[in-house]
Amino acid sequence: MRLIDADALKKDDELTEWLSRDAIRTGKMLKRFSELFIKKIDNAPTVCDIEQIRAEILSLHVSNYSDYAMKIAVIDIIDKYTKGESE
Repeated sequence: MRLIDADALKKDDELTEWLSRDAIRTGKMLKRFSELFIKKIDNAPTVCDIEQIRAEILSLHVSNYSDYAMKIAVIDIIDKYTKGESE
């Protein structure tokens, strides 16, 4: 299995252009397909919600500098691997 950013897929200009151009050319059938395609993306199971993980880590209460440093290190790792994907 491969994780993908489904929101980015929905915003893909090439895909959007293809769906809309072909929908105009072939009529209602492809328009219905493109609506179904977007609905399927929206309803696909989420394997990992990185924003939820980040929020949970940030909400952890830390009692000493070592715990605080670990919390920041974990957030930095998450940000390292998600920066380019979410922007």
